[in-house]
Amino acid sequence: DPSVVAMERDWLAQNMPLEWSDQETAREIILQHHKWTTWTPPKADSPANAELVNAVRQGDWADATMGLVKGDLPPAYLEAAYTAIPEAGFHQVLVEMGPRLSPDSLLGQLKVLNILKW
Repeated sequence: DPSVVAMERDWLAQNMPLEWSDQETAREIILQHHKWTTWTPPKADSPANAELVNAVRQGDWADATMGLVKGDLPPAYLEAAYTAIPEAGFHQVLVEMGPRLSPDSLLGQLKVLNILKW
């Protein structure tokens, strides 16, 4: 969505004055964190750090699935994170999201899955 990209760039410029490559990495982390498969930069000379983008993407999946989908993240990392960072209701929000968006339709509730990217 171009409007989201514009908002993200404006926010980064105002709040995180970063080098161009770091801005591109932050941008791709935001855009790719719901991606199921490994992210590959569209251009070979992309300034974005693909290793960092994919580490954050895998961490997001590990968090959202409570470790069921963890990619290449070692189980010890996940255990350390779960020990250090207390549960704050994120998974309950995920469970309630579908019914909140479409209380009268199971098919409507499944539309929340449209945020996922292959």
